[in-house]
Amino acid sequence: MYGNRLEMSHSNAKESALNDLNDALSLLALDAQSQVDALAPADVPEEILARFRIAATRCIEGNYLDPKATVQVQALLSEAEDICYLAFQPTNLLSMQQPEWEVFREKARALIAC
Repeated sequence: MYGNRLEMSHSNAKESALNDLNDALSLLALDAQSQVDALAPADVPEEILARFRIAATRCIEGNYLDPKATVQVQALLSEAEDICYLAFQPTNLLSMQQPEWEVFREKARALIAC
Protein backbone atom coordinates (compact mmCIF):
# COMPACT_ATOMS: atom_id res chain seq x y z
CA MET A 1 0.00 0.00 0.00
CA TYR A 2 2.63 2.55 0.99
CA GLY A 3 5.05 1.34 -1.68
CA ASN A 4 2.73 2.49 -4.46
CA ARG A 5 2.37 5.92 -2.86
CA LEU A 6 6.14 6.28 -2.56
CA GLU A 7 6.60 5.19 -6.16
CA MET A 8 3.95 7.64 -7.35
CA SER A 9 5.45 10.39 -5.24
CA HIS A 10 8.90 9.73 -6.71
CA SER A 11 7.44 9.68 -10.22
CA ASN A 12 5.63 12.97 -9.61
CA ALA A 13 8.76 14.54 -8.13
CA LYS A 14 10.80 13.46 -11.15
CA GLU A 15 8.22 14.75 -13.63
CA SER A 16 7.94 18.05 -11.77
CA ALA A 17 11.72 18.48 -11.62
CA LEU A 18 12.15 17.69 -15.31
CA ASN A 19 9.34 20.09 -16.25
CA ASP A 20 10.97 22.83 -14.16
CA LEU A 21 14.31 22.20 -15.85
CA ASN A 22 12.70 22.29 -19.30
CA ASP A 23 10.94 25.56 -18.41
CA ALA A 24 14.19 27.07 -17.11
CA LEU A 25 16.09 26.00 -20.22
CA SER A 26 13.31 27.30 -22.48
CA LEU A 27 13.46 30.68 -20.75
CA LEU A 28 17.23 30.66 -20.99
CA ALA A 29 17.07 29.85 -24.71
CA LEU A 30 14.94 32.91 -25.56
CA ASP A 31 16.43 35.99 -27.19
CA ALA A 32 17.36 38.91 -24.93
CA GLN A 33 14.24 40.99 -25.54
CA SER A 34 11.93 38.03 -24.96
CA GLN A 35 13.71 37.22 -21.70
CA VAL A 36 13.25 40.77 -20.49
CA ASP A 37 9.61 40.83 -21.61
CA ALA A 38 8.94 37.56 -19.78
CA LEU A 39 10.51 38.54 -16.46
CA ALA A 40 10.53 42.33 -16.11
CA PRO A 41 10.45 44.12 -13.76
CA ALA A 42 12.47 41.42 -11.96
CA ASP A 43 16.24 41.40 -12.14
CA VAL A 44 16.24 39.29 -15.31
CA PRO A 45 19.77 37.85 -15.19
CA GLU A 46 19.40 36.89 -11.53
CA GLU A 47 15.95 35.40 -12.04
CA ILE A 48 16.95 33.32 -15.06
CA LEU A 49 20.03 31.98 -13.31
CA ALA A 50 18.15 31.24 -10.09
CA ARG A 51 15.44 29.29 -11.91
CA PHE A 52 18.04 27.30 -13.82
CA ARG A 53 20.17 26.61 -10.73
CA ILE A 54 17.22 25.37 -8.70
CA ALA A 55 15.82 23.16 -11.45
CA ALA A 56 19.21 21.76 -12.46
CA THR A 57 20.17 21.00 -8.87
CA ARG A 58 16.87 19.18 -8.26
CA CYS A 59 17.37 17.02 -11.36
CA ILE A 60 21.00 16.25 -10.57
CA GLU A 61 20.42 15.49 -6.90
CA GLY A 62 17.33 13.42 -7.72
CA ASN A 63 19.30 11.49 -10.34
CA TYR A 64 16.51 12.23 -12.85
CA LEU A 65 18.77 12.76 -15.88
CA ASP A 66 20.65 10.25 -17.96
CA PRO A 67 24.45 10.38 -17.53
CA LYS A 68 25.10 12.42 -20.70
CA ALA A 69 22.46 15.02 -19.82
CA THR A 70 23.78 15.18 -16.25
CA VAL A 71 27.26 16.08 -17.51
CA GLN A 72 25.84 18.72 -19.87
CA VAL A 73 23.63 20.27 -17.19
CA GLN A 74 26.50 20.27 -14.69
CA ALA A 75 28.72 22.03 -17.24
CA LEU A 76 26.07 24.67 -17.90
CA LEU A 77 25.54 25.05 -14.17
CA SER A 78 29.22 25.76 -13.60
CA GLU A 79 29.17 28.32 -16.44
CA ALA A 80 26.18 29.97 -14.78
CA GLU A 81 28.41 30.86 -11.85
CA ASP A 82 30.88 32.60 -14.17
CA ILE A 83 28.29 34.56 -16.12
CA CYS A 84 27.14 36.21 -12.91
CA TYR A 85 30.35 38.20 -12.83
CA LEU A 86 30.88 38.79 -16.53
CA ALA A 87 27.65 39.94 -18.13
CA PHE A 88 25.84 42.25 -15.73
CA GLN A 89 25.08 45.77 -16.98
CA PRO A 90 23.00 48.70 -15.65
CA THR A 91 19.76 47.52 -17.30
CA ASN A 92 18.13 44.14 -17.86
CA LEU A 93 18.22 44.45 -21.63
CA LEU A 94 21.86 45.53 -21.75
CA SER A 95 22.78 42.64 -19.47
CA MET A 96 20.91 40.09 -21.55
CA GLN A 97 22.47 41.41 -24.78
CA GLN A 98 26.01 40.60 -23.64
CA PRO A 99 27.77 37.99 -25.81
CA GLU A 100 28.25 35.66 -22.83
CA TRP A 101 24.49 35.17 -22.71
CA GLU A 102 24.31 34.15 -26.37
CA VAL A 103 26.71 31.27 -25.76
CA PHE A 104 24.58 30.28 -22.78
CA ARG A 105 21.42 30.45 -24.94
CA GLU A 106 22.95 28.21 -27.60
CA LYS A 107 23.89 25.61 -25.01
CA ALA A 108 20.39 25.73 -23.51
CA ARG A 109 18.90 25.20 -26.98
CA ALA A 110 21.21 22.22 -27.52
CA LEU A 111 20.13 20.68 -24.22
CA ILE A 112 16.46 21.14 -25.09
CA ALA A 113 17.03 19.41 -28.42
CA CYS A 114 18.52 16.30 -26.73
